[in-house]
Amino acid sequence: MSSIFVITSCSKSPEQKAQDIMEAEIKKNLYLPDTYELANIKVDSAFAPYDEPEYIESLKEVLRIGNEINEVEEEKAEAERTLSIFSDSYSSSYSQHEVKEARKKIEEAEKKVDYLKKTAKKIGDKAANIVKRRGDFIGFKAVLSYRAKNNGGQVVMGSSFAIFDKDITQLRYICENDEHESYLQFLEQVKTMQEQASE
Repeated sequence: MSSIFVITSCSKSPEQKAQDIMEAEIKKNLYLPDTYELANIKVDSAFAPYDEPEYIESLKEVLRIGNEINEVEEEKAEAERTLSIFSDSYSSSYSQHEVKEARKKIEEAEKKVDYLKKTAKKIGDKAANIVKRRGDFIGFKAVLSYRAKNNGGQVVMGSSFAIFDKDITQLRYICENDEHESYLQFLEQVKTMQEQASE
């Protein structure tokens, strides 16, 4: 069961601790840090494996590799189309060159896809070991929303996600909240595939 904390006056609350650390990091990347204004912050408990920074980075890397594989497969398909077009007129020197280049691209694409799949499997195996720590309390996480002016002087909204240690004194991970939402969406896909595989 997660815990959401409310600011109290007796001591520095979890929200205030998280806010202080996150604001310092966020302001480093703002065009006009002096225009920063807090909009909202929510702090919650973080648990392994899905809030573990190492697991998050692993899944994000698998997603990146997956996108790269799709791009390489598209390049391979284009080379195969070229090969199909020019293989019928192989007699001309131009056709011979196009066929040779297409075959080279197909071979390179196949090797690259094979390498990327093996790399993704290694990362996946590493993530699987982290999953074994399911349910362990690892610290706290927070989503902070803010307003600030961009380089054009316009006030824009921003939102960041962060993970802290158990005392909220060390920042373990931080990224744009949109990036974290993409991770969560991919995580749901992974969970669905795992459930289907186990049926």
